[in-house]
Amino acid sequence: MRIYPGKIIFFHAQEKDAYNATNPEPAWIDLAADGLDVIEVPGNHITMNLPPHVQTLAERLKAYLP
Repeated sequence: MRIYPGKIIFFHAQEKDAYNATNPEPAWIDLAADGLDVIEVPGNHITMNLPPHVQTLAERLKAYLP
């Protein structure tokens, strides 16, 4: 993989399960030239992308959009 020249925004799911890493962020740190922002959102790896949790994810993402 190549290094991304900007900042990575990582959405960290609050709910954990047996299939996903408890702390997946370190794998991304070295890939972001300008650092990594970790934003906690409700849900798990799948449900954070579905209603009602996706609304929270969208609101938090808006803060990073121009």
